[in-house]
Amino acid sequence: MESPGALRDTSVIVVTLDSDEVYIIVSLSTRTDTQAIYVDPTTGALLYFARPGFDLFKSQGEALDFVTNGSRFACKSRTPARAILGYAAFGNVAMLLVATRLTASVPNMPGGGCVYTVAESLWIRIPLHNAVSLGKGEAKNVQELTELDIDGKHYFCETRDVTRPFPSRFPMSQPDEEFVWNAWFSTPFVDIGLPRHCVTLLQGFAECRSFGSSGQLEGIVVLIARRSRLHPGTRYLARGLNSCFSTGNEVECEQLVWVPKRSGQSEPFNTYVWRRGTIPIWWGAELKITAAEAEIYVFGFLSFLYSFVNSTCVVTFQWNVIKKDITIFKFLFPLEDSGTTIVNSNVFSLNNGQSHTSMLLRVP
Repeated sequence: MESPGALRDTSVIVVTLDSDEVYIIVSLSTRTDTQAIYVDPTTGALLYFARPGFDLFKSQGEALDFVTNGSRFACKSRTPARAILGYAAFGNVAMLLVATRLTASVPNMPGGGCVYTVAESLWIRIPLHNAVSLGKGEAKNVQELTELDIDGKHYFCETRDVTRPFPSRFPMSQPDEEFVWNAWFSTPFVDIGLPRHCVTLLQGFAECRSFGSSGQLEGIVVLIARRSRLHPGTRYLARGLNSCFSTGNEVECEQLVWVPKRSGQSEPFNTYVWRRGTIPIWWGAELKITAAEAEIYVFGFLSFLYSFVNSTCVVTFQWNVIKKDITIFKFLFPLEDSGTTIVNSNVFSLNNGQSHTSMLLRVP
């Protein structure tokens, strides 16, 4: 049952019984009830049927009493958490990622909503009775997955779409996939009809500060940075455009300023959005072992390319180019007739007099 507002904090308890059965008990801040999700001990599939008194309860205490049969000694462990970040089953093991401590980076957005940064996370390993065990390569991949740096670098909002510039007109169920870092990891919850039980996780930065004079609060400024997942990588690997026309390490930044008002009053706000990343052409760098430098190369051919990523259209005009001496000019302007806005446009002047233009268009 949906709640009209955030009447409580989200609470998650992972319960392991003496029989090695595992339940994920979730009480969302956006609902008034509690769900007990069962982990199949063989396949690792999540099971939920929305049956009152069986896996749908009025409170967390009622769910715990049912799962443990009213006994405090019927379970091996109870792991409390504040949010679910993802889940996946791999052969004879399942991995559940939860946030055990959150920081309210932006406590109150204009119109409501809180942005949380994951301060501490925990991987919960669930053994399965599956005869198919992981190979050495798969086991290594799972181990590398658990070594990802999550804490302090990822954030989410339970009640508002923060994958797009504020204020987004899209519901929580339709995030901008470019900035969702746990889309595949949340699929098991979508499959059982509980898509909100796994948060939409973004990578980047979210922080707010208040400002004023003479001890009086005059306004609040928020800075949000969303890192694209389409072409991430280290400095020498994520260069220019990839085969999907995505720019290396693209980050959409947003500055939001508003004056807080009393409850029921409208809150005026101002927002400014910009994007940064590597030069959006097909280029790279060859590392030299004997010297602390890299030779830059640019692929040369004639093409007109475009692609749509949700509401963003990437248009690229490419002329024959050669190496080095690239000067960048950036500008921003609206296309008033169509309502389309050029978010970022780059013109490159090359040492042979030819040019290259790339545009990012946000289509309403």
